This record gives sequence, structure tokens and C-alpha cells, in this order.
Amino acid sequence: MIKEVKVGIFSIIALAILIIGYQYLKGINLFKSSSTYYVAYDDVDFLSISDPVVLNGFQVGIVQDISLSAKNYNEVIVALNLSNKIKLPKTTTATIISTGLMGGKAIKIIPNGSCTGSDCAKSGDTFKGKKQGMFEAMFGGGDQTDDASNPSSALSGQMGGLIDTLATHISNPKAEHAIAKSFQRLQGVLSNLEKTTQQLDMMMLLSSKKIIKSLDHIETLTSGLSANSKQLDAILTNFNQFSLNLKQTDLAGTLSQSKEMIGSAQEFIRTLSSTVTQTNKTFDQLNSIMTKMDQGDGSMAQLINNKDLYT
Repeated sequence: MIKEVKVGIFSIIALAILIIGYQYLKGINLFKSSSTYYVAYDDVDFLSISDPVVLNGFQVGIVQDISLSAKNYNEVIVALNLSNKIKLPKTTTATIISTGLMGGKAIKIIPNGSCTGSDCAKSGDTFKGKKQGMFEAMFGGGDQTDDASNPSSALSGQMGGLIDTLATHISNPKAEHAIAKSFQRLQGVLSNLEKTTQQLDMMMLLSSKKIIKSLDHIETLTSGLSANSKQLDAILTNFNQFSLNLKQTDLAGTLSQSKEMIGSAQEFIRTLSSTVTQTNKTFDQLNSIMTKMDQGDGSMAQLINNKDLYT
């Protein structure tokens, strides 16, 4: 009988140690007094049980339970186990935040002021739930009620500081890093481009009168062409008719007849050339005879040159 009692007592002690150890591993200390508060969210973004609950970066509790609302499945109820040493006002906000790049989650308690007595929340009360946005996660904000809590204000402030620092380094003429040198070269290129545009403006200003005169001449020419359009149409019509008549003419027959006429003319010219050659020979012979008659000693020469003999 004594052995059974010892075994029972030992089992009870082991079970108690197991329960206490399990709760301790979840972050709940059964030897410290705590309170449970509830928060309603539309989306808990993979928040898990035992995730920390922090206040100003200090852990004050854990996520005790997560469940869907029995009245509305679009709402998730999260139970927070917080130490009784923490006095929070009823207007406290519980914001789900990211604790790292790997996707860890936590709930950040944001008390809106302080509380005393009945103004403080009691165990079982519900806090206002909020989910931290992307800009708040990246650039902070959300702890204050003024304009500094606006993510865009935080973004503009930090980006402004970054831009000012970058501009200070880039604008330094003694800077040796590649970005500053590239920026200086870019400034030179932009300066040359500005000078080039000024020169182009001056050239366009000086050439504007000539351009206007050229446009006036073009307008005059187009006006003249428009006024003489009927005559141009008539000329084009006549040319079209001429080309049509030329197309319908028997050019092959005409060319054939022309070749025959040219052949006949060439034959006539050859005959004429032969006649002229013969005539030239005859004249040469006649000239030779006359020369002999004038200068020779024959009877005809004596008859022509000797008057006494002629008499």
C-alpha cells in the first residue's frame, strides 16, 4: 500500500512538473500572476502561439491563443497573456509587427497615454487590433499620434536625409570615388548640351527670315500651280493622247520603209559617185588636150598661137 501511494505521489509530481515545464516553454510562468487580454484582427499574417508581446522593445507577455471568432469567420481573436505589473489603458492598441527578414512576428503594445484605477484595462478586456503596413515595417512609425506616425512622412524624412548626404558627397569637387567623378562628367556634358542648344537657338533666329522667305516662295509656287491646274491638265491630256497615237502607229513598218529608202539613197549616191569619178577623168583628159594645144608644137597649137599662120 505504501508503494502505491509513493508511485501515485511521484506520478502527480511528474505530471505537475510536465505541465509547468510545458507552460514555461511556451513563455507562461505559472508562479507569476498574469492577465489575459483579447484582440480582434482581420488577418494575423501567420502570427503563431507563443510569439512575443513587446512594449517599447521589452517583452511583457506572449500570444496565448489564436482562434476564429464564433460569430464572424472574417475575424480572428488573439489572446494575449501579459504580466499584471503592466497597467495598460483601455485605449491600448496591439499591432502585429515583423521581427526579422525571415518572417518572424510579434505583437507590439502601444498604450495611448497612462491610466489609473478604473481607466486601466482588466483581464478579459479587448484591445484595438492593428496590422503594421509595409512602409511602417521598413521605415518605422506608428507609435505616435502626430504626423510623424505617417509612413510617408517617415519615408520622406529618411529619404531626404539620404539624398542630402549623397548630394554632399557628389558635389564635393575633391571627391575621388567613381560616382562623384561620373556626376562631374555628367555636369560637363549637360553644360555643353546647354551651350549647343543656345547656339542652335541663335542659328534658328538668324535663319528664321530666310526660312520665312523660302516658305513664301513655296506658297507662291503652289498658288501658281493651283491657278494653272487646268492648263497642266490639258497638257497632260495632250501628252497622253500623243503617247496613245504613237503606240497605235505602225512604227515597225515605217522603220522598214525608211530602211529601204535609205538603201535606195545609198545606191543612188554610189552611182552618182561613180559618174562624178568618170566625169573628173574626162575633164582631166580634156584639160590635158587643151594644155597641149596651148603649149605644144603641133598643128593645132601653131594654128592657135601663130597669127600669121592663122591668117
